[in-house]
Amino acid sequence: MTKITTVEHVLVKYIRDKKGNPRGVIVAIGATEFGYALVAKGEVFRKKVGRTIAVGRALKHGPNVQMPLRLVHEVEIMSARAKRYFK
Repeated sequence: MTKITTVEHVLVKYIRDKKGNPRGVIVAIGATEFGYALVAKGEVFRKKVGRTIAVGRALKHGPNVQMPLRLVHEVEIMSARAKRYFK
């Protein structure tokens, strides 16, 4: 089995706080491969860094990535979107 080191297509969803500021990101690199990145309280979220971390987690863990409980609902929505996109 060959390990994937590059990603051609990535679905991205930014997680925002109550004020609408980005606080994290969820990515899908396949129908069942997800990754996430969240910023700590008081830090500034940078989209490029967040996407890079999330894609790295998706590549490393594939469908076995452990998500924080507060992201479970968002991942379910992203999962339905990814299944349609990655046919």
